[in-house]
Amino acid sequence: MFKDKTAVVTGGAHGIGKAVVKGFLAHSAKVAFIDQDKEAGASLKKELEKAGEEVLFFHGDLADPKT
Repeated sequence: MFKDKTAVVTGGAHGIGKAVVKGFLAHSAKVAFIDQDKEAGASLKKELEKAGEEVLFFHGDLADPKT
């Protein structure tokens, strides 16, 4: 469904954002996600890569232009 498409998900390490990341991956999208929780983001990236997925994680807070 999303083959050759890239999704960028904000707040992707928890809750709905995490479900959205997994949903896009399940439909063949490439996914980059951003979250202010560095540990949770790194953990999700590791979990997904262990399952054979390729994702990008960026630590940051989109409400703060300094991050």
